[in-house]
Amino acid sequence: MSSDNQGNNDKFRTLALLLASTMTVMAGATLAPALPGMQLAFSDLPQSEFWVKMSMALPGLVIALCAPFVGQMLDKSRKKAILVVALFAYAATGVAGYFWPDSIWLILASRAMLGVAVACIMVGCTTLAGYYFKGPDLARYMGLQAAFGGFGGVVFLALAGVLAEQNWHFVFCIYLLALVITPFVMLFVTEPQNLRLRQQVRRSNLQHRFRVAH
Repeated sequence: MSSDNQGNNDKFRTLALLLASTMTVMAGATLAPALPGMQLAFSDLPQSEFWVKMSMALPGLVIALCAPFVGQMLDKSRKKAILVVALFAYAATGVAGYFWPDSIWLILASRAMLGVAVACIMVGCTTLAGYYFKGPDLARYMGLQAAFGGFGGVVFLALAGVLAEQNWHFVFCIYLLALVITPFVMLFVTEPQNLRLRQQVRRSNLQHRFRVAH
């Protein structure tokens, strides 16, 4: 592979990671434009205002609880694979509220699962960036990530507002944007080389032990 092709691949890999990281911005605040419609739809439910607001806050709570465990899992697993699965899960659990507009409990359950997916995306992107970039390059990437997150937050919130004007449960469809980003992650994000080496050594050791045992 020529240096030009490698440079282009590195740029696309960086862009794929940055786009994936913007998905974490949509975890909670993007639902805000839908809250008035949700409160009206579930007005007959006791303490409806609390449960509707919880649908926006729940992903953040789950992220805080899951992130440490996700970090441990990523240390021992294939990071790209987990990120890709998390993006698919993000789209599925995020859009679920569109199909369950009559049940706040199913919406809350899907929002909790969304939090798990977001935790995997958030920690996965940061972990992969730590493998790909060092020193000034890592600092530059983190700056770009913050910029993408800020810009994405504005765009997604505006888009959610437009969708909420049509119908509050249309807002959940915005999470399907993850399916647009996932192919870029699958194509350009690569598994860190040192992780592959550790896995190969581990498999070699297991095969050696098996041969010795038999």
